[in-house]
Amino acid sequence: MNRRASTRRRAALSRRAALSRRAALSRRAAIGRRAAAHVVLVLVLAAAGAGAGARSAVAGSLEPPGAPAPTMKTIQEVAPRVTVQSLPFVPPRTYVISQPGSYYLDDNIFGGPGITAISIEASDVVLDLNGFGLFGTEDSDSGINVIGGRSGVTIRNGTIVGWPVHGIFGPNCVGCVVSGIVAEDNGARVLNAAAIWLGAQGVVRDAIATGTANGPGIEVEHNGVIERCVAARNAVGFRLAGDTGIVLDSVAVHNGVGIHLEASSRASRCVASYNDVGVNILAGGGALGCQVRENRVGIEVLETGADVSDNLVTMSAETGILLAASSARARVAGNHVACAGGAAGVADEGSGGHFIAANSFTACTPSLLLSGASAVGELIAVSATEPLSSANPLANVEF
Repeated sequence: MNRRASTRRRAALSRRAALSRRAALSRRAAIGRRAAAHVVLVLVLAAAGAGAGARSAVAGSLEPPGAPAPTMKTIQEVAPRVTVQSLPFVPPRTYVISQPGSYYLDDNIFGGPGITAISIEASDVVLDLNGFGLFGTEDSDSGINVIGGRSGVTIRNGTIVGWPVHGIFGPNCVGCVVSGIVAEDNGARVLNAAAIWLGAQGVVRDAIATGTANGPGIEVEHNGVIERCVAARNAVGFRLAGDTGIVLDSVAVHNGVGIHLEASSRASRCVASYNDVGVNILAGGGALGCQVRENRVGIEVLETGADVSDNLVTMSAETGILLAASSARARVAGNHVACAGGAAGVADEGSGGHFIAANSFTACTPSLLLSGASAVGELIAVSATEPLSSANPLANVEF
């Protein structure tokens, strides 16, 4: 009896403990749900506030903004230039450039008594003729003078006509450049005048020089370059007046001398036609790969050590290639000489001492006219319709 009562009491106590645990769990769950709801409410309110702030920021003022401010610099701000016509007028040197910088024409300039159109008296100058011209008169002086030992001067893009002394005169201008210039009928009043004349390391490109009756169309001193130019009706078309210069891809026609090469200077891929002398060469100079047509003398070697190679020399009136009495040790090789009217192919007026080989001749009388002993490849006469009978690569061939 007592055992049954005890058992009933333990069961009752167990049920009350279980109910107490379930109540505690329910209370804890309710507290968790309330906390989660609070967190959600806080997040929703925060998001709503942010959205309102964003809407406020996006809306902004309804007043239109002012005109946009410029964001780029003008050309004048990036590369400031000065009009030549705004410079002081200083007779007889009409306009004087005395400071480095960039200058341009905004109109033509005309000469007058004793006037030089523009004098450059500073280094590091760019002068753009801007498509305009400098037009001289019989009593003017020069178109452009570069005064003193200047350097870094560039002159471009215009016409220089009728100045009786020089077109562009800068024989002491070192490392200067002329491009895109047409120089016509300059230098009529003085001997040895030039249409374009630059100093050492000068470069002349894409220029035309015509009608310089008393001097060169284009002249450059030591280590100069003349490229893609035309010279016509000058006393001398192109003159490299110092050593180790070069004339490239240029044309000399109807001049006294087409191309004049001083010590160790070269002409390459050039045309010299209808001149008295197509190309003349001083010590160590050379003509390589040129077309020399219808001159009185095609190529004339005047001093020691010249190289005359791989040229096409045609229709010369007297001599295709002339080795003057003052010449020695010239190399004449790989040329084709086509004659007309009884002209000689290669003629040596001196005492020999040259290397003459691997040339070809057509209709020359004679092909080789030699007055002294030289190293000469054998001369083989062949028919143009027959295979060569000699395997000698140094042979000269006439047909």
